[in-house]
Formats: sequence, structure tokens, C-alpha cells
Amino acid sequence: MTPCLGVHSFGMRFTFDAVYLSDSLTVVGLVEGYRPFRIGPFPTGTESVLEVSVGTIARSNTEVGDRLTFDKIDA
Repeated sequence: MTPCLGVHSFGMRFTFDAVYLSDSLTVVGLVEGYRPFRIGPFPTGTESVLEVSVGTIARSNTEVGDRLTFDKIDA
């Protein structure tokens, strides 16, 4: 992952959810329904931000303190 302390939505035309992750992929912050033309928070410990479809945080019951894992998919 490429380091990123936060995100903005300038120039975007859609709403999304943002999951803020530490270097160990632990969730350190969440923004549900991140709207266009906004500057988000910068939670302490953020190393990267995962932008996902709006509603993903609620559907997955993701909470601060959760640790994410990713499966590698061979293309």
C-alpha cells in the first residue's frame, strides 16, 4: 500500500465510505457517507485509507480496532 494520511473528495461526483488503516491494517478511523467536495479527518496512526462503496462499513459491521486482511487474487 502507498502511505496516505487522509483523503479529500474534491472533484468527485459520488459518495463513498472511507476506512482509515494503520500500518498493521488496524482500523483507526471510519467515515460513512463521505460526500463530494469535503476534506476528511486525519486520525492518529493512519498509514493508508481504503475508499469503498457507500454502505460497506455498515454492511460489514467494521469498527475502529478491527484488523483487516486481504486475499491475493491471481489474475
